[in-house]
This record gives sequence, C-alpha cells and structure tokens, in this order.
Amino acid sequence: MLQSREKATAAVVVAIAFAALAAPATQVATASTTTAPSAQTIMITLYASMGNPSGWGQGPLNITNPGPTLTVNQGDTIMFHLFSADGATHMLVIDLDGSGTRSSGDAVSEPFNASGTSLYYPNTPGQFTYFCGTHELSMQWGTIVVRGTAPVNDNAPWLAAGVLVLFVAVVGFAVYRWRHVPVPRKALPKRRGARNGRNAKGKGAARSRQRSGH
Repeated sequence: MLQSREKATAAVVVAIAFAALAAPATQVATASTTTAPSAQTIMITLYASMGNPSGWGQGPLNITNPGPTLTVNQGDTIMFHLFSADGATHMLVIDLDGSGTRSSGDAVSEPFNASGTSLYYPNTPGQFTYFCGTHELSMQWGTIVVRGTAPVNDNAPWLAAGVLVLFVAVVGFAVYRWRHVPVPRKALPKRRGARNGRNAKGKGAARSRQRSGH
C-alpha cells in the first residue's frame, strides 16, 4: 500500500514537472511566430544652413552641427520635408555605404534652395550619417538610426517560472517521503548478561537431574 502511494505521488510530481516545462516551450513557439509591426509613413522636417550657425535642425532657430539624431524603424517610409534656412542650395545625403561621400549606394534628395521633399526607405538596420551633398560633410552632418523590427524573444520570465515550479515539486516530494515513509528500525541486540544467566540456569538444572539420577 505504501509503495503504491509513493508511485502515485511520484507520477504526480513528474506530471507537474512536465507541465511546468511545457508552458515555457509553448510560449517560445508562440513568440517565434510574432509578426513585426506594420510599416508606417513618418514625416521628418529638416532645415539646412551654411550660415552662422551651419548644420541641420528641425526648425530654423535650432540648427546645430552635428544635427539632431533621427530615429526611424526598418520598413517605414520616411518623407523628409527639407528647407534651406540660409537661401543656399543644399542636398540631403544619407551615407548608406559609409564612404563619407555622395555615391550611387546612398539615399540622395534633389537639390533645394527653398524647400523640397524626399523619400527614404530604411531597409537596413544600423546607424548612418546624413550630410549635405553640396557642402563639406564636417560642416553639415548628423546621425540617423534605423531600428530593426525583428520580434524580440522575451521568454526569460516563463523559463524562470518553469524552473521554479520544478524545484518546488521536487522539494515537495522530498518532504512527503520524509514525513510518510517509515524508517526501518534495527533489531536491538540481546543483552549479554541475561543470556549468560539463562545459560547458567540451564547448566545448573542439568547437574541437578544428573545427581538425582544417581
């Protein structure tokens, strides 16, 4: 009866452990199929100037060099509204190949001396430099950060919970065994003095019978 109880308890513990480990696995599988956020069209306004100060700004009165750091998401459509704050001709270049010069691999706007628009499709995550294609990079530049849209696997809490449940189940089973399984007791050794006394009595009786027989 006791062994069958132990087996039943062990089966329950194993079932709990498998359930605890299966929950995080299911969550991982669900997270791996999570779709990326839908693409959006983002409007960004930039003012360019070679006057005093020179650089870029998101308004005609806050132009700095380097210009503001722009953060966009991979897959979005970026529509730049471009303005010349000093009346000079400017050109927005996003240095996608890292060459530091305008090249065929870059995103380049049309020249503008008043205002203009330009579309940019950030397909590659990373950090890139933007600058003015008609002036020196060191005088008009800034940074654009393209964030990747791959789904993030955030299953650490689920895995930790599974390990915790497994640990509690094992400890519970150990406590159950400690409380319910009897410890076998060793047979107590016979006392030597009592045994010698019985032997002496037996020998004395034998002698008495021998005397009475004579």
